Amino acid sequence: MIPGNSSGKYHNAVGMYFIKNFQKTNGIKQYQYKSKLEKAMMSYLDKTPNVLQWKYEPTSIDYIDMTEKNPQTGRFGKPRKYYIDFIATVLESSGKVRNVWIEIKSSKETKQPSDSSSLERKKTWIRNNCKWSAAKRLCESKGYKFLVIT
Repeated sequence: MIPGNSSGKYHNAVGMYFIKNFQKTNGIKQYQYKSKLEKAMMSYLDKTPNVLQWKYEPTSIDYIDMTEKNPQTGRFGKPRKYYIDFIATVLESSGKVRNVWIEIKSSKETKQPSDSSSLERKKTWIRNNCKWSAAKRLCESKGYKFLVIT
């Protein structure tokens, strides 16, 4: 475990994943994960033979967060950046090489909240959908695949 995570965002395990096949990560030998789910995905990407290359939080995506007001307009729709969890280059069974963008979330964050859910849970749902819509559009424009994995 890594001490000093005071953001309050990550309640799960935080630690270092030591990469076994670092030729897949352009020589990077370790990544800090922020949850057990991220650690499990790192292990999967590292060990799976048809994953040719992978990166953790490699790029940001611009999106509009509809849960917050834009300070310049006073209306909902604040511009933000979102860091995709993983990008992997995968050899598909067809022989085609494809880039896959992967977002890791707990299953509760991928399900629409009920009317009786907390306001924060509803905001998380809206914010995640804003992020995922932007990521899907960008992936489609580049011929990539986008996955949300729980």
